[in-house]
Amino acid sequence: MIKVLILTTIALFIVETNKIEGVKTRWSGSDAWKEWKIDLKDGTGSYKTRWSGSDAWKEWKVELPNSSGNIKTRWSGSDAWKEWKFTIGDVSGTVKTRWSFDAWKEWKLNDGKNDITIKTRWSSDAWKEWKITSSSGDMNVKTRYSSDAWKDWKIDDNMEAPLETKSVAVFICVYMGYVQHDS
Repeated sequence: MIKVLILTTIALFIVETNKIEGVKTRWSGSDAWKEWKIDLKDGTGSYKTRWSGSDAWKEWKVELPNSSGNIKTRWSGSDAWKEWKFTIGDVSGTVKTRWSFDAWKEWKLNDGKNDITIKTRWSSDAWKEWKITSSSGDMNVKTRYSSDAWKDWKIDDNMEAPLETKSVAVFICVYMGYVQHDS
């Protein structure tokens, strides 16, 4: 009985410390979108483009307190942004648009253990607020400010999934927020 209680306490501690609280650009200026700071309940992480130049957006390095890896487009060409693959630590999977019309508004993420839906909450200014859902909870991702809104995001994280998986779901919201704001 004591062993079960100890394991339960450890599991609850791990879940509670894997909470994402926010994401914001690390710099200002025209290259601000190339590096983001991830604010965690206990620590920080980052998203950074791996390369410079016009294709910089296609591959990102992800750093988390206990793991690192990458997120990159699965294909090349004009529709490359519609499907990504990721490997961060021991977690890997794909995330892709669900529909062809207004494709950027709804995504499906699968890491082999979790099926997650990433969806804009509204039709007007849709990129400013997202809902991430799975059988293990949900996350709300929304901009903090109205001016330069795409640069700073607040996250209410109520999902019990690996931090690596959640960081990819949040990446899609933040990246698509930047792209839609810039278009």
